[in-house]
Amino acid sequence: LERGLDVLARGLGLDPVEIRRRNVIPREAFPYEAPTGITYDTGDHGALLDRLVEQSGYEALRAEQVTARAAGRLVGIGVSLVIDSTAWFSRSEAAAVRVRPDGRVEVAVGSSPSGQQHGALYRSLVRSVLPVDDADIVVIEGDTARFAGRDGSMGSRTAQMTGTAVRDAGVAIAAQLRRLAADRFECAEADVELGPGTTAYVRGVPALAVSFADLVAASGHDDGVEEICGYEQSGATYPAAAHLSVVEIDPETGRVTPVRHVAVTDCGRVLDEASARGQVVGATVQGISQALYEEAVFDEDGTPRASSLAEYAIVSAAEVPFIETSFVESPSPRNPLGAKGVGEIGMIAAPPAVLNAVLDALAPHGIEHLDLPCTPEKIWAALR
Repeated sequence: LERGLDVLARGLGLDPVEIRRRNVIPREAFPYEAPTGITYDTGDHGALLDRLVEQSGYEALRAEQVTARAAGRLVGIGVSLVIDSTAWFSRSEAAAVRVRPDGRVEVAVGSSPSGQQHGALYRSLVRSVLPVDDADIVVIEGDTARFAGRDGSMGSRTAQMTGTAVRDAGVAIAAQLRRLAADRFECAEADVELGPGTTAYVRGVPALAVSFADLVAASGHDDGVEEICGYEQSGATYPAAAHLSVVEIDPETGRVTPVRHVAVTDCGRVLDEASARGQVVGATVQGISQALYEEAVFDEDGTPRASSLAEYAIVSAAEVPFIETSFVESPSPRNPLGAKGVGEIGMIAAPPAVLNAVLDALAPHGIEHLDLPCTPEKIWAALR
Protein backbone atom coordinates (compact mmCIF):
# COMPACT_ATOMS: atom_id res chain seq x y z
CA LEU A 1 0.00 0.00 0.00
CA GLU A 2 2.74 2.48 0.93
CA ARG A 3 4.73 1.68 -2.18
CA GLY A 4 1.56 2.00 -4.26
CA LEU A 5 0.91 5.48 -2.88
CA ASP A 6 4.37 6.59 -3.98
CA VAL A 7 3.84 5.18 -7.47
CA LEU A 8 0.48 6.96 -7.65
CA ALA A 9 2.02 10.21 -6.40
CA ARG A 10 4.71 10.07 -9.08
CA GLY A 11 2.10 9.41 -11.77
CA LEU A 12 0.01 12.37 -10.61
CA GLY A 13 2.95 14.69 -10.06
CA LEU A 14 2.23 14.95 -6.34
CA ASP A 15 4.59 14.94 -3.38
CA PRO A 16 4.46 11.64 -1.40
CA VAL A 17 3.53 13.49 1.80
CA GLU A 18 0.80 15.46 0.05
CA ILE A 19 -0.93 12.40 -1.41
CA ARG A 20 -1.06 10.86 2.05
CA ARG A 21 -2.31 14.07 3.63
CA ARG A 22 -5.20 14.22 1.13
CA ASN A 23 -6.29 10.69 1.96
CA VAL A 24 -6.00 10.36 5.74
CA ILE A 25 -9.03 9.73 7.92
CA PRO A 26 -9.78 13.08 9.59
CA ARG A 27 -9.49 13.21 13.37
CA GLU A 28 -13.16 14.08 13.79
CA ALA A 29 -14.21 10.89 11.94
CA PHE A 30 -13.03 8.62 14.78
CA PRO A 31 -14.15 6.13 15.88
CA TYR A 32 -14.02 5.11 12.22
CA GLU A 33 -15.51 1.97 10.74
CA ALA A 34 -13.27 0.80 7.93
CA PRO A 35 -14.59 -1.00 4.82
CA THR A 36 -13.08 -4.20 6.26
CA GLY A 37 -15.53 -4.01 9.16
CA ILE A 38 -13.07 -3.14 11.92
CA THR A 39 -13.48 0.07 13.89
CA TYR A 40 -10.44 2.25 14.54
CA ASP A 41 -10.69 3.70 18.04
CA THR A 42 -8.85 7.04 17.70
CA GLY A 43 -6.23 8.68 15.55
CA ASP A 44 -4.79 11.91 14.23
CA HIS A 45 -2.93 10.85 11.11
CA GLY A 46 -2.77 14.39 9.75
CA ALA A 47 -0.96 15.47 12.89
CA LEU A 48 1.51 12.60 12.44
CA LEU A 49 2.36 13.85 8.95
CA ASP A 50 2.58 17.46 10.10
CA ARG A 51 4.97 16.53 12.91
CA LEU A 52 7.04 14.41 10.52
CA VAL A 53 7.39 17.30 8.07
CA GLU A 54 8.31 19.71 10.86
CA GLN A 55 10.73 17.43 12.70
CA SER A 56 12.56 16.30 9.57
CA GLY A 57 12.76 19.71 7.92
CA TYR A 58 11.13 18.10 4.91
CA GLU A 59 11.21 21.04 2.51
CA ALA A 60 14.91 21.62 3.21
CA LEU A 61 15.60 17.92 2.65
CA ARG A 62 13.96 18.06 -0.77
CA ALA A 63 16.02 21.14 -1.66
CA GLU A 64 19.21 19.36 -0.56
CA GLN A 65 18.20 16.37 -2.66
CA VAL A 66 18.00 18.53 -5.79
CA THR A 67 21.52 19.78 -5.15
CA ALA A 68 22.82 16.26 -4.49
CA ARG A 69 21.27 14.90 -7.68
CA ALA A 70 22.80 17.72 -9.70
CA ALA A 71 26.16 16.54 -8.37
CA GLY A 72 25.43 12.96 -9.50
CA ARG A 73 24.67 11.54 -6.04
CA LEU A 74 21.91 8.97 -5.54
CA VAL A 75 20.01 10.42 -2.56
CA GLY A 76 16.46 9.33 -1.80
CA ILE A 77 13.73 10.39 0.62
CA GLY A 78 10.93 8.02 1.55
CA VAL A 79 7.91 8.30 3.82
CA SER A 80 5.32 5.92 5.19
CA LEU A 81 2.09 6.24 7.17
CA VAL A 82 0.88 3.01 8.76
CA ILE A 83 -1.71 1.69 11.22
CA ASP A 84 -1.25 -1.31 13.49
CA SER A 85 -3.73 -3.46 15.41
CA THR A 86 -2.70 -4.14 19.01
CA ALA A 87 -4.32 -6.27 21.68
CA TRP A 88 -6.42 -7.72 18.89
CA PHE A 89 -6.69 -11.01 20.75
CA SER A 90 -6.07 -12.19 24.31
CA ARG A 91 -7.46 -9.04 25.85
CA SER A 92 -7.44 -9.87 29.57
CA GLU A 93 -4.80 -9.74 32.32
CA ALA A 94 -4.65 -9.58 36.12
CA ALA A 95 -2.37 -8.04 38.73
CA ALA A 96 -1.99 -7.95 42.50
CA VAL A 97 -0.79 -5.05 44.64
CA ARG A 98 0.14 -5.85 48.22
CA VAL A 99 1.37 -3.69 51.08
CA ARG A 100 3.88 -5.83 52.97
CA PRO A 101 4.22 -5.84 56.76
CA ASP A 102 7.27 -3.57 56.43
CA GLY A 103 5.21 -0.98 54.50
CA ARG A 104 6.79 -1.68 51.12
CA VAL A 105 4.51 -2.24 48.14
CA GLU A 106 4.66 -5.41 46.04
CA VAL A 107 3.30 -5.62 42.48
CA ALA A 108 2.80 -9.12 41.07
CA VAL A 109 1.77 -9.84 37.49
CA GLY A 110 1.54 -12.91 35.31
CA SER A 111 2.85 -11.12 32.23
CA SER A 112 6.55 -11.62 31.57
CA PRO A 113 8.70 -8.99 29.81
CA SER A 114 11.10 -9.56 26.95
CA GLY A 115 13.31 -6.54 27.44
CA GLN A 116 10.75 -3.72 27.60
CA GLN A 117 11.35 -2.80 31.26
CA HIS A 118 7.67 -3.08 32.16
CA GLY A 119 8.61 -2.70 35.82
CA ALA A 120 9.22 1.02 35.33
CA LEU A 121 5.67 1.40 33.97
CA TYR A 122 4.14 -0.56 36.84
CA ARG A 123 6.01 1.53 39.40
CA SER A 124 4.84 4.78 37.81
CA LEU A 125 1.23 3.54 37.85
CA VAL A 126 1.49 2.60 41.54
CA ARG A 127 3.08 5.96 42.35
CA SER A 128 0.13 7.70 40.69
CA VAL A 129 -2.23 6.34 43.36
CA LEU A 130 0.04 5.66 46.37
CA PRO A 131 2.62 7.97 48.01
CA VAL A 132 5.58 5.60 47.64
CA ASP A 133 9.05 5.91 46.15
CA ASP A 134 10.44 3.62 43.46
CA ALA A 135 12.77 2.08 46.04
CA ASP A 136 9.74 0.99 48.09
CA ILE A 137 8.04 -0.84 45.19
CA VAL A 138 8.94 -4.45 44.43
CA VAL A 139 7.82 -5.82 41.05
CA ILE A 140 7.40 -9.57 40.48
CA GLU A 141 6.79 -10.49 36.84
CA GLY A 142 5.89 -13.78 35.21
CA ASP A 143 4.23 -15.15 38.35
CA THR A 144 2.38 -17.96 36.56
CA ALA A 145 1.75 -19.81 39.82
CA ARG A 146 -0.59 -17.03 40.94
CA PHE A 147 -1.82 -15.99 37.52
CA ALA A 148 -2.25 -19.22 35.61
CA GLY A 149 -3.21 -18.85 31.98
CA ARG A 150 -1.79 -15.37 31.48
CA ASP A 151 -0.53 -14.78 27.96
CA GLY A 152 2.60 -12.74 28.57
CA SER A 153 4.30 -10.14 26.44
CA MET A 154 3.05 -10.23 22.86
CA GLY A 155 0.84 -8.33 20.50
CA SER A 156 1.81 -4.96 22.02
CA ARG A 157 -0.77 -5.49 24.74
CA THR A 158 0.96 -5.28 28.11
CA ALA A 159 0.54 -1.59 28.97
CA GLN A 160 -3.13 -1.74 28.03
CA MET A 161 -4.06 -4.92 29.86
CA THR A 162 -1.56 -5.50 32.66
CA GLY A 163 -1.01 -1.78 33.17
CA THR A 164 -4.72 -1.19 33.71
CA ALA A 165 -4.94 -4.16 36.10
CA VAL A 166 -1.99 -2.78 38.10
CA ARG A 167 -3.56 0.66 38.28
CA ASP A 168 -6.94 -0.74 39.35
CA ALA A 169 -5.31 -2.89 42.03
CA GLY A 170 -3.38 0.18 43.22
CA VAL A 171 -6.60 2.18 43.46
CA ALA A 172 -8.23 -0.68 45.39
CA ILE A 173 -5.34 -1.01 47.86
CA ALA A 174 -5.37 2.75 48.43
CA ALA A 175 -9.07 2.51 49.29
CA GLN A 176 -8.37 -0.39 51.65
CA LEU A 177 -5.68 1.64 53.43
CA ARG A 178 -8.11 4.53 53.85
CA ARG A 179 -10.68 2.19 55.34
CA LEU A 180 -8.14 0.81 57.82
CA ALA A 181 -7.06 4.34 58.79
CA ALA A 182 -10.68 5.51 59.12
CA ASP A 183 -11.36 2.63 61.52
CA ARG A 184 -8.27 3.53 63.54
CA PHE A 185 -9.08 7.23 63.82
CA GLU A 186 -12.86 6.75 63.98
CA CYS A 187 -13.42 9.14 61.10
CA ALA A 188 -14.99 9.07 57.64
CA GLU A 189 -12.96 7.42 54.86
CA ALA A 190 -13.36 10.61 52.82
CA ASP A 191 -11.36 12.46 55.50
CA VAL A 192 -8.32 10.18 55.19
CA GLU A 193 -5.40 11.26 53.02
CA LEU A 194 -2.43 9.15 51.97
CA GLY A 195 0.72 11.22 52.30
CA PRO A 196 4.50 11.14 51.89
CA GLY A 197 6.49 8.60 53.83
CA THR A 198 3.85 5.90 53.27
CA THR A 199 1.51 7.31 55.88
CA ALA A 200 -2.21 7.85 56.25
CA TYR A 201 -3.50 10.88 58.10
CA VAL A 202 -6.70 12.77 58.80
CA ARG A 203 -7.15 15.77 56.55
CA GLY A 204 -6.55 18.97 58.52
CA VAL A 205 -5.14 17.08 61.51
CA PRO A 206 -1.56 16.11 60.53
CA ALA A 207 -0.87 14.91 64.07
CA LEU A 208 -3.29 12.03 63.46
CA ALA A 209 -1.05 9.97 61.19
CA VAL A 210 -0.14 6.30 60.94
CA SER A 211 2.34 4.41 58.78
CA PHE A 212 1.27 1.81 56.24
CA ALA A 213 3.26 -0.77 58.21
CA ASP A 214 1.26 -0.03 61.36
CA LEU A 215 -2.01 -0.25 59.43
CA VAL A 216 -1.00 -3.65 58.08
CA ALA A 217 -0.03 -4.84 61.56
CA ALA A 218 -3.40 -3.73 62.95
CA SER A 219 -5.29 -5.42 60.11
CA GLY A 220 -4.53 -8.91 61.42
CA HIS A 221 -3.04 -10.04 58.09
CA ASP A 222 0.43 -11.36 58.84
CA ASP A 223 1.54 -11.33 55.20
CA GLY A 224 0.17 -7.86 54.39
CA VAL A 225 -2.96 -6.49 52.77
CA GLU A 226 -3.59 -7.20 49.11
CA GLU A 227 -5.95 -6.42 46.24
CA ILE A 228 -6.16 -8.45 43.02
CA CYS A 229 -7.77 -6.94 39.94
CA GLY A 230 -8.36 -8.25 36.46
CA TYR A 231 -9.01 -6.26 33.32
CA GLU A 232 -10.62 -7.30 30.05
CA GLN A 233 -10.58 -4.89 27.13
CA SER A 234 -13.56 -4.67 24.80
CA GLY A 235 -11.61 -4.47 21.55
CA ALA A 236 -8.30 -3.85 19.80
CA THR A 237 -6.53 -0.50 19.73
CA TYR A 238 -4.96 1.03 16.63
CA PRO A 239 -1.66 2.90 16.97
CA ALA A 240 -0.22 4.64 13.94
CA ALA A 241 3.13 6.02 12.84
CA ALA A 242 4.67 8.23 10.17
CA HIS A 243 8.29 7.55 9.24
CA LEU A 244 10.79 9.33 7.00
CA SER A 245 13.96 7.75 5.68
CA VAL A 246 16.86 9.42 3.90
CA VAL A 247 19.32 7.13 2.14
CA GLU A 248 22.29 7.45 -0.20
CA ILE A 249 23.32 4.76 -2.66
CA ASP A 250 26.84 4.08 -3.90
CA PRO A 251 26.40 3.72 -7.69
CA GLU A 252 29.58 1.64 -7.99
CA THR A 253 28.60 -1.02 -5.44
CA GLY A 254 24.84 -0.61 -4.93
CA ARG A 255 25.35 -0.27 -1.18
CA VAL A 256 22.62 1.68 0.66
CA THR A 257 23.62 3.93 3.54
CA PRO A 258 20.76 5.11 5.77
CA VAL A 259 21.50 8.78 6.46
CA ARG A 260 18.51 9.84 8.59
CA HIS A 261 15.44 8.20 10.02
CA VAL A 262 12.58 10.07 11.70
CA ALA A 263 9.79 8.21 13.51
CA VAL A 264 6.61 9.91 14.76
CA THR A 265 4.33 7.57 16.69
CA ASP A 266 0.80 7.68 18.04
CA CYS A 267 0.54 4.98 20.71
CA GLY A 268 -2.30 6.64 22.55
CA ARG A 269 -1.32 8.19 25.87
CA VAL A 270 2.42 7.80 26.46
CA LEU A 271 2.70 6.26 29.92
CA ASP A 272 6.48 5.76 30.13
CA GLU A 273 8.24 7.85 27.50
CA ALA A 274 11.69 6.30 27.98
CA SER A 275 10.34 2.78 27.47
CA ALA A 276 8.10 3.84 24.57
CA ARG A 277 11.01 5.60 22.87
CA GLY A 278 13.23 2.56 23.34
CA GLN A 279 10.66 0.26 21.78
CA VAL A 280 10.15 2.58 18.81
CA VAL A 281 13.91 2.76 18.25
CA GLY A 282 14.40 -0.99 18.54
CA ALA A 283 11.51 -1.84 16.23
CA THR A 284 12.62 0.79 13.71
CA VAL A 285 16.13 -0.64 13.59
CA GLN A 286 14.62 -4.07 13.01
CA GLY A 287 12.53 -2.59 10.19
CA ILE A 288 15.60 -1.05 8.56
CA SER A 289 17.26 -4.43 8.82
CA GLN A 290 14.30 -6.08 7.07
CA ALA A 291 14.43 -3.54 4.26
CA LEU A 292 18.16 -3.72 3.57
CA TYR A 293 19.65 -6.94 4.94
CA GLU A 294 17.45 -9.81 6.05
CA GLU A 295 16.86 -12.52 3.47
CA ALA A 296 16.25 -16.26 3.51
CA VAL A 297 18.31 -17.73 0.66
CA PHE A 298 18.03 -21.31 -0.62
CA ASP A 299 20.18 -23.27 -3.04
CA GLU A 300 18.83 -25.19 -6.04
CA ASP A 301 18.04 -28.18 -3.82
CA GLY A 302 15.99 -26.09 -1.40
CA THR A 303 18.63 -26.13 1.32
CA PRO A 304 18.71 -22.92 3.37
CA ARG A 305 21.98 -21.06 2.84
CA ALA A 306 21.39 -18.75 5.80
CA SER A 307 21.25 -21.26 8.64
CA SER A 308 22.98 -19.11 11.27
CA LEU A 309 23.79 -15.48 11.99
CA ALA A 310 27.10 -16.04 10.22
CA GLU A 311 25.18 -16.14 6.91
CA TYR A 312 21.92 -14.33 7.74
CA ALA A 313 22.61 -10.61 7.59
CA ILE A 314 21.15 -8.32 10.24
CA VAL A 315 21.85 -4.68 10.90
CA SER A 316 24.15 -3.52 13.68
CA ALA A 317 24.46 -0.16 15.41
CA ALA A 318 27.21 0.73 12.93
CA GLU A 319 24.80 0.63 9.97
CA VAL A 320 21.94 2.76 11.27
CA PRO A 321 21.66 6.48 11.99
CA PHE A 322 20.33 7.95 15.21
CA ILE A 323 16.57 7.25 15.23
CA GLU A 324 14.81 10.58 15.77
CA THR A 325 11.61 9.90 17.71
CA SER A 326 8.61 11.89 18.87
CA PHE A 327 4.99 11.19 19.80
CA VAL A 328 1.51 12.41 18.93
CA GLU A 329 -1.12 11.36 21.46
CA SER A 330 -4.68 10.31 20.66
CA PRO A 331 -5.75 8.43 23.80
CA SER A 332 -7.79 5.29 23.25
CA PRO A 333 -11.22 5.05 24.92
CA ARG A 334 -10.85 1.27 25.15
CA ASN A 335 -8.90 1.29 28.41
CA PRO A 336 -8.74 3.73 31.33
CA LEU A 337 -5.09 4.54 30.65
CA GLY A 338 -5.78 5.65 27.07
CA ALA A 339 -2.91 3.43 25.95
CA LYS A 340 -2.32 1.72 22.62
CA GLY A 341 0.46 -0.69 21.72
CA VAL A 342 3.92 0.62 20.84
CA GLY A 343 6.23 -2.39 20.55
CA GLU A 344 5.69 -3.31 16.91
CA ILE A 345 4.60 -0.19 15.06
CA GLY A 346 8.20 0.79 14.27
CA MET A 347 8.95 -2.38 12.36
CA ILE A 348 5.77 -1.90 10.32
CA ALA A 349 6.52 1.71 9.36
CA ALA A 350 10.27 1.54 8.76
CA PRO A 351 10.53 -0.98 5.88
CA PRO A 352 8.22 0.88 3.44
CA ALA A 353 9.83 4.22 4.32
CA VAL A 354 13.29 2.79 3.55
CA LEU A 355 12.09 1.06 0.37
CA ASN A 356 10.43 4.26 -0.84
CA ALA A 357 13.65 6.16 -0.12
CA VAL A 358 15.75 3.63 -2.08
CA LEU A 359 13.42 3.79 -5.08
CA ASP A 360 13.26 7.58 -4.83
CA ALA A 361 17.06 7.61 -5.10
CA LEU A 362 16.91 5.29 -8.14
CA ALA A 363 14.00 7.07 -9.86
CA PRO A 364 16.23 9.19 -12.17
CA HIS A 365 17.51 5.89 -13.61
CA GLY A 366 13.99 4.67 -14.39
CA ILE A 367 14.01 1.96 -11.70
CA GLU A 368 10.50 1.61 -10.26
CA HIS A 369 10.59 -1.67 -8.33
CA LEU A 370 12.87 -3.83 -6.18
CA ASP A 371 11.97 -6.83 -4.07
CA LEU A 372 13.01 -6.58 -0.45
CA PRO A 373 15.63 -6.64 0.85
CA CYS A 374 17.36 -3.92 -1.15
CA THR A 375 20.74 -5.61 -1.22
CA PRO A 376 23.77 -4.12 -3.00
CA GLU A 377 23.64 -6.97 -5.54
CA LYS A 378 20.04 -6.18 -6.56
CA ILE A 379 20.67 -2.45 -6.81
CA TRP A 380 23.95 -2.90 -8.72
CA ALA A 381 22.20 -5.17 -11.22
CA ALA A 382 19.24 -2.80 -11.60
CA LEU A 383 21.54 0.15 -12.27
CA ARG A 384 23.19 -1.81 -15.07
